[in-house]
Amino acid sequence: METEQHRLLAKIAKRQKRSVSDVAREAIALGLAAMGQNGKAEKRRRFQAVRRLNQLREKTQRKHGLYPGNPLAEARAERERQLEAAWRAS
Repeated sequence: METEQHRLLAKIAKRQKRSVSDVAREAIALGLAAMGQNGKAEKRRRFQAVRRLNQLREKTQRKHGLYPGNPLAEARAERERQLEAAWRAS
């Protein structure tokens, strides 16, 4: 293994509190998936990411409840107000 690669893997492993070999295995799996050699692993990784996002969403919902508004409509309305203000200022 190249010295720079090992240094980077060690840095990541320390930050994530994992072993260098565990981080190296994940890096290899991700590299193979990116190269199209490991489709099942990529699907599993994506599924795990979605599952984790759902867990975080559920935890946040239990803690704070559901937002009663419509974020998309609110963002659009705010953008319209900004455009209107900019148009009137010119």
